Amino acid sequence: MILLATAILLQACAQPAQQPVRQPDSQPYAQSAGPLLHAEPWAEADRLFFNNPDTPEWKGADVANSVAVDDNRILWVFGDTLLAEPGVNACDRFGTFDIALHNSLALQWGTDPTTARIEHFWGHAGSGPESFFSPTEDDGSWYWMGGVTVFGDQALVFLMHARSTLPAGADANEATACAGLNFEMLGWDARIARITPQTPDKWQWRSVSLPDDVTWHGILAGSSTVIVRDDFLYAWSAGPATLAGNPCSLRVGRWLQRRRATCARRSGIRMQDGRHNWR
Repeated sequence: MILLATAILLQACAQPAQQPVRQPDSQPYAQSAGPLLHAEPWAEADRLFFNNPDTPEWKGADVANSVAVDDNRILWVFGDTLLAEPGVNACDRFGTFDIALHNSLALQWGTDPTTARIEHFWGHAGSGPESFFSPTEDDGSWYWMGGVTVFGDQALVFLMHARSTLPAGADANEATACAGLNFEMLGWDARIARITPQTPDKWQWRSVSLPDDVTWHGILAGSSTVIVRDDFLYAWSAGPATLAGNPCSLRVGRWLQRRRATCARRSGIRMQDGRHNWR
């Protein structure tokens, strides 16, 4: 199993300069036991996110994950999302966007990014755009996207619940530059919806029944990769040390799930540690 870190998707400046392709290192990192990966730019595929006519306000996002919901459609989930008025170039306005959301969705039609089209979705309130998913608590906390998967005719999205630790009135950009990350994780959540021919903003998203202690040992279930295999849902999950830069705290959660179920049925969450022991 190879876990690939997601990168920031940001619209490029007009006429970007050609960058040389970096060749793979001749010596793999000493701590890596897996295959050495090599990637190259795919300029023809970049058009999927550039100057999108369906939702031109969308300028970029991080924490990108995707899953095929049928033979021709792909569901994307994004973390922090940047919006600006149509026509604004991301490179001209980086850091000064009109709106920043904590999460958003997109639906792609077609599996070839050189010819596919994509439409982005976020929430709407009286004051304007807002994150697609929001906590029920009105305490200033928010959701970041985790993993996403499909089983049967259901789409399942994991969410990371976070809130700011900055004092009221503090400048977030200045404080972050001086003091590092200024948020804390409160736990995790999940949303599920039946997949229909409509766009995901029309799907009936609802909460999933969670374990009694959703912050068990500080694990953020589903905060990384999520897959379904042999009637079990496996959720690669980060712990507190992972958020501090220690990848050894990754865990795997396993649930029994019913095919075509309305929710993922938990059969006692079982976590796997770095020694591959279920407990």
